[in-house]
Amino acid sequence: MLLVILFGTFIWLSFTVFPAISGYGSKNLCSAVYLQHRNPADVIKEDLANFPLSLGTFTVNEKDSSVTGSVWGIAKRKTIYRQGIGCTLINDFSEEDVRNKKFSLPPKPIVSSDTIAWPYGDKLSDTTSPNINKEQLHSRKICFRLRQKHSDAGVVNVEKFNGCHDWHIGKRK
Repeated sequence: MLLVILFGTFIWLSFTVFPAISGYGSKNLCSAVYLQHRNPADVIKEDLANFPLSLGTFTVNEKDSSVTGSVWGIAKRKTIYRQGIGCTLINDFSEEDVRNKKFSLPPKPIVSSDTIAWPYGDKLSDTTSPNINKEQLHSRKICFRLRQKHSDAGVVNVEKFNGCHDWHIGKRK
């Protein structure tokens, strides 16, 4: 009876968990190797070494830009890399169908994202909003620094002084 339960569990794992391990590992390795240009041995050692991914065996095929993963030789999954599109896990369609699929990719922008203001680009504004009183902000920074500097010594009392607090050092009463 125990043998039947173990065999049934293995069959269940073979059809559910093992394909997920193989697919996830091969997709992860493919992206790391072909998009991030990482060393496959490092990726396997650092990213795919923990359980349950450690059950998988992953191989990189430089000839066809693909990665194959399997668990104990079963539940094989293949991920292919396509220039400009990225890595695709072969699942519902054949590899040939996926490789022959053509995409209408948008053209790369003519302008650099460094010249477009955030959030649409990477350029950060070097100006401050006109609603911010820089003089008052600066005085508050000084007050905050004074508070930080003297907070360890203990504070006796606080007096208002030109919008800032004048801190007197001593023991608390």
